[in-house]
Amino acid sequence: MRVSQNKRIRLEIAQAAAKLLYDEGYNDFLEAKKKAAARLGIHDNHLLPGNAEIETALSQYQSLYHGHEHECNLRSMRESALKAMQLLKKYHPYLSGSVLSGNAGKHSEILIHAYSDAPELIGLLLENRNIPTTICERRIHTSDNTAYFTAYKFIAGEYPIVVIVMPENMIKKPPVDNAEKKPVKRAKISQLQSLLFDSNQTI
Repeated sequence: MRVSQNKRIRLEIAQAAAKLLYDEGYNDFLEAKKKAAARLGIHDNHLLPGNAEIETALSQYQSLYHGHEHECNLRSMRESALKAMQLLKKYHPYLSGSVLSGNAGKHSEILIHAYSDAPELIGLLLENRNIPTTICERRIHTSDNTAYFTAYKFIAGEYPIVVIVMPENMIKKPPVDNAEKKPVKRAKISQLQSLLFDSNQTI
């Protein structure tokens, strides 16, 4: 009975987190599920759902309430991501996050990983294109540790894009999903182009 009750609670948290991610602009799964649990009056971290459970709930929520709108918005976001990646081509860009997975909400960031031993060169490239940017730091989990890297945030059309710049020796070492303990999914330019050509493909 208790196992069944815990499963129900995890599902409720996952569904509430999905709404936060899609409708309220949350971009971090951990933040969303903690906020969802707090709203539901649940304070036991052992009952928090995994990221895979939230992705399932998010996919179901999008399909049920935002089907066609979501498909159009996702394609537009991926097209914006492709343009940004083509601009950053010499820095080995990869698309990651919810825009790649297909679970992006209305307020989701387009997350791009770029690689350079001199992050300021990417900032200079964006400046030379008259693209206003905000410099920040983003935390990245690797198989060895957790570190903060320089990131550039800017707006492309109506979408926020975040370019996280990592050293070139990390190109073949994708960041790790801290919750799932697996390498994050990512797509290079050619893979994103294939995804835009056939949205039924998976990475």
